[in-house]
Amino acid sequence: DLFYLRSLKLSRCFNLSNLCLGAIISNICNLTNLVLSDCSGLSDEGFILISKHCKNLDSLEIVNWYGQRLTDVGLSAILLGCLNLRSLILKGLKGVRTFVVLIPVLDKQRLSLLHLGGCYNIPRTLLETVATFCPHFIYLRVLCWPNYWTSFYSYS
Repeated sequence: DLFYLRSLKLSRCFNLSNLCLGAIISNICNLTNLVLSDCSGLSDEGFILISKHCKNLDSLEIVNWYGQRLTDVGLSAILLGCLNLRSLILKGLKGVRTFVVLIPVLDKQRLSLLHLGGCYNIPRTLLETVATFCPHFIYLRVLCWPNYWTSFYSYS
């Protein structure tokens, strides 16, 4: 019975489809921690399912070095659907074209940790927005690819 499961880590599940992920998470009502690492079969559809079924998520880590197809659409759905997030770790998201989607929803979040690693198109205004709209915020880490601005920022 998956009902009482609180933490789930799926790593290198290359054949995990959106439909299969939906079937798994729809039966886990108390899930608070989810890690998806290198699950190349997932797309925005799967992340939209996460936003619908995982309302109690406290921590979400998405690692995308092998080609998960998360775009602005899926990231927006997660941010709008999972309002209890305290920790959001995003690494290697090449499909997210602009992290501007983070800005309008940060004031609705309870985020205290945001880690963006190996991601493109992170706006400088994200730092200002975090400082302005996130009263619970403690830790921000932004690491970009070469030729993009690189920053490490932490405060408490």
